[in-house]
Amino acid sequence: MSARWKWPGSRWWRCDFHAHSPGSYDFAPKGLSAADWIREALARSLDVIAVTDHNCARFIPEARAAAEASGQITVLPGVELTTVEGLHLLVVFDSSRGSEVVDDLLSTCGVPVDERCSQVAIARCGFAEAVRHAREKGGVSIAAHADRRVANGAKKVGLLDAFPSGRPLALVFEDGGLDAVELVHGSEEDRRTLREAADGRALAIVHGSDAHRPDDIGGHSTWVKMTLPTADGLRLALRDAEPAVLPGDSSADPNEHAARVIESLEIERAVHLGLPQPFVLSFNPWLNVIVGGRGTGKSTVVEMLRTALRRIGPEDLPQPLDEQLKKYRSVRQGRRDEGLLRDETAIRVIYRKNGARFRISWDQRGSLPAVEQEQGGAWVAAPHDGVRADFPARIFSQGQLFELARRPAALLDLVDAAIDHASWDEEWRKEEARFLALRARSRELDAQLADEGRLRSELQDVLRQLAVFEQAGHAAVLRGYQIRRRQERALDEFEGQLSPLAGRLRDVATELVPLPLATELFDGVDAADASLLADAARAAEELAALRVRVEQLAADAERIAREFRERCAAAPWTEAVARSVVAYTALTESLRGAGVRDPSQYGALIQRRGAIETRLAAQEGRRASRDAVVRESEASRGRLVELRKRLTEMRRRFLEDTVGASPLVRIELVPLADVESIEEQVRDLLGLDERNFENDIWPDDGQRRDRGIIGRILGADPSRPDAMALFARLAEEKRALRDAVGGTGTARLHGKLVSRLAQLKPEAWDRLEIWFPGDGVNVNYSPSGDGKAFKPLAQGSPGQKNAAILAFLLSHGDEPLILDQPENDLDNELIYELVVKRLHEIKAKRQLIVVTHNPIIVVNGDAELVVGLRAVAGQTAVDFSGGLEETAVRDGICRVMEGGREAFERRYSRLAGRGRA
Repeated sequence: MSARWKWPGSRWWRCDFHAHSPGSYDFAPKGLSAADWIREALARSLDVIAVTDHNCARFIPEARAAAEASGQITVLPGVELTTVEGLHLLVVFDSSRGSEVVDDLLSTCGVPVDERCSQVAIARCGFAEAVRHAREKGGVSIAAHADRRVANGAKKVGLLDAFPSGRPLALVFEDGGLDAVELVHGSEEDRRTLREAADGRALAIVHGSDAHRPDDIGGHSTWVKMTLPTADGLRLALRDAEPAVLPGDSSADPNEHAARVIESLEIERAVHLGLPQPFVLSFNPWLNVIVGGRGTGKSTVVEMLRTALRRIGPEDLPQPLDEQLKKYRSVRQGRRDEGLLRDETAIRVIYRKNGARFRISWDQRGSLPAVEQEQGGAWVAAPHDGVRADFPARIFSQGQLFELARRPAALLDLVDAAIDHASWDEEWRKEEARFLALRARSRELDAQLADEGRLRSELQDVLRQLAVFEQAGHAAVLRGYQIRRRQERALDEFEGQLSPLAGRLRDVATELVPLPLATELFDGVDAADASLLADAARAAEELAALRVRVEQLAADAERIAREFRERCAAAPWTEAVARSVVAYTALTESLRGAGVRDPSQYGALIQRRGAIETRLAAQEGRRASRDAVVRESEASRGRLVELRKRLTEMRRRFLEDTVGASPLVRIELVPLADVESIEEQVRDLLGLDERNFENDIWPDDGQRRDRGIIGRILGADPSRPDAMALFARLAEEKRALRDAVGGTGTARLHGKLVSRLAQLKPEAWDRLEIWFPGDGVNVNYSPSGDGKAFKPLAQGSPGQKNAAILAFLLSHGDEPLILDQPENDLDNELIYELVVKRLHEIKAKRQLIVVTHNPIIVVNGDAELVVGLRAVAGQTAVDFSGGLEETAVRDGICRVMEGGREAFERRYSRLAGRGRA
């Protein structure tokens, strides 16, 4: 990701140290404006350009003014000086200087004023003397096109052409005044010649365009790492050479950095930070080091980052260490309380991820939005899956490093985070739930199938009773009797309907007598009334006649019922019923003699037989289902075994790829051999107390190998990572436990233990079936650090243990890595070989924030940002901040770091003074 914000500290600047302008006699076109000249430089993505005309300074003011107007590029005043030998020397000065410093140098070197800017201009001093004059005036000296050769007697302009290799060339580098050499072709032979002449001194090789036309500007360039493009910064970078100077023609942008970096930390109103104004610390995307005396808040900064980024769970901090660090996230309750927070404390972290800018906030009350994203210059609440998940960072304090060194198995937590153990764990949990559900269903079907024997016995009883009923004649008598009984019930029902009919008809006849008409209301003389009275009398007469007929019908109904009863009594059917009763009575006596008490059970027995046969038929389906479920559960168990093997392989491959052939440390995965927790897990699965059945579980007699359940799993040598053998022994031991409980196994367990195991619930056996011990870790280190004579980590000194752990921590990951004093217990050789070298290797792809007291990490680690902290009136404040080439930073480092200025200058002369080597 290209640089998109102006971070503090060092960055890479694309520079052209050799560019001519219209001020030079040999530049074309002469009429090109300074603004157009600057536009050409910007079009080539230059950050810095030096005006280095031949023995001339007149274009410098115009170029500086045009650059300031653009606000996008820095112009360094400079000159291409022609020495008395005819060699060309580039001298560039700080951007704050003007053309007068160049004119002063030209005067000192004896270039006549009236010849300047002309083709005949030449200095009256030699190359080495010109370098000395340039250094005295604060200039940076670069041998121009040192590998340019000329022929046919032309005047030599290249250093390698003018001075023979060997002693003459070595004299040029003797006083160390030359800062860099510009090469045009850069052959390996020329580079070797220059290295030999410099007598081992790191020599910066730069590239410039030597542009004499606008199109050539920036055609060749050099990347230089510095905080700001100042003369001091440039000189120090050139003296560092290899880590600070790169060819600018490469398509890769060295300002690329990790996709996830911490931009800044802001702490407001903590006990020792953020009063009265918020404490703000900005970071560089590469290596940041925080220095300062004791009690200046260095570790507090680390722990505030931990709190804001939610790296405070048990997966980050073991319990004892969590207790030690609680003060950093506890509210102070009184003067003697150690808490470093207040109720109103707020912590904010700006976190850049894949080009987007996020603000992560934390406060004691939880009132601040956890995550916001910058949109259009404003902060907007952003959806997230959790700060810890979406904004990863690795933070290790001294205590964590010690804990990892003490208990190497804890390294697996870091390995698992790197291999995306969460995804594997999700897959495992799904398959585990499926397996347990299948086993539960299998037991349910087994319970149902266990009822089959009882059902078959019951069916045999029913069939025997039915056989008695169905002997010859018995069935016909019973059926005849049952038919006659049903006929009797039907006849009774029919007769019951006939008998009431006569009574109901008589009731109707009674109701057919209407009430008499009130004749007194009518006038018998009146014709109309008389006519109506006659009609009423006629209706009454007709109803009376109808009543007589209904009474006759009632008599007829009574007669019909009586005659039906009389005919039935004399009918042959009555005799048939009597015969069936006689036959049934005889049959009942016969069945009672055969043991069947109730002849009416026949129908119920028929139904019972059908129900049993249906259930037995269903058992066949259950058996098929049970067999399918068993097959599925075995397949599921197989998948879990493969999943577990895959986890081991992922861990092994990661360690192999990450640590590989490190000359300092070897970290080897030992499958299923986490001896720290295996006994506790076995006892928990088997429901056993801590010390019960010790001889059966794992004898603690100094001869544990291959003894007890655990010993048989681990084998004779638990340190040997034979994955296939370990998985096979584990499967065999699980089978042996089941067989022992089932009475079919060999007598390897105490009888009381077998009885205890027999009481385990089926679910416990299911979980045992898919249990696997954790993987173990063997950590070995090379005391000499040369990859030879590796020894177990347990035999190492505290420093060697820390070194081995650091080698691992610095070997993987691309999320920000924050270390609090990782050099503790390390000697300087280990610090340089391990920490410094690895910091150089990884900081391009991973942001590092390191709290340290050791200057080797700061200086030799080539920190891009150094922050010095100090305590002022009980509050942490920034004392200095910047890159190593800044005078204030160098002075601050010499002041606060161990050893004082004198010792520091002896050991790290690059930081002494103003950049002198």
